[in-house]
Amino acid sequence: MTKEQLNNKPQKSPTAPYISITKLEEVINLVSGRTYAEVTSSIFKNRNFSNADALLSINTLKFLNLITNDGKPTEQMVKIGLKGDARKEAFKEIIKKAYEKLFAVVPAPQDLPSDEIFNEMKTQYELSPRVARQAVPVFLKIAELAGLKEEGTVVSRKRNPKTKDKLNPKIGKTEKQVNDIAESAGFKSIRVAEGRMVLNIPSELQDKILEGDDAVLHTDWRDVRAALKTFADKYIPDNLPKKEDGDVC
Repeated sequence: MTKEQLNNKPQKSPTAPYISITKLEEVINLVSGRTYAEVTSSIFKNRNFSNADALLSINTLKFLNLITNDGKPTEQMVKIGLKGDARKEAFKEIIKKAYEKLFAVVPAPQDLPSDEIFNEMKTQYELSPRVARQAVPVFLKIAELAGLKEEGTVVSRKRNPKTKDKLNPKIGKTEKQVNDIAESAGFKSIRVAEGRMVLNIPSELQDKILEGDDAVLHTDWRDVRAALKTFADKYIPDNLPKKEDGDVC
């Protein structure tokens, strides 16, 4: 494929954002209070965002049309730096354009019960249940910024302090040590099958999955996770302690 063909190749739409509300607020406050010639993941990594959160931040900004596919700020980015009603109007324009699939099927999707928004989000954007569940509060927070929901409707969930990393007697290492070893070798440990299994994948592959630009990759990844869950359901007792899945959908 020639360079010209690559440039003319249709750009895939970014995945509906499912970043945490806390990080979403940090991202919005950061980009609305500063002027950038180009927005890259390193901007967020330099502010102690994890690699996953940094990539999710870029995906969120692309989805909201605040930056282009090559990271250049759009006119909408300038508007969210405004104050008062002007800022709300900017977010109202942003949400209706970014989530046009939702507004196309329901005039006021922000007023639906959360479970109905979940159903529409899952259907319209072909998201996994876990990702759709996380995408709902992001949508509602943007609706809040747009004045379509009452302020305070969406509250950041405080995380409980992490419990002490216990030693695994079978391997003589803690879970953190195992994850650190994998990461040092260029892999990322991802919890799958409702936390009953851990899958190590190359960090570069995780980055591509989180970027959400490759529809085929996302479909294949969902198939892998489904197969692993089927395997776990068959061979791993369901009464074992479970933990949340990793960052990758």
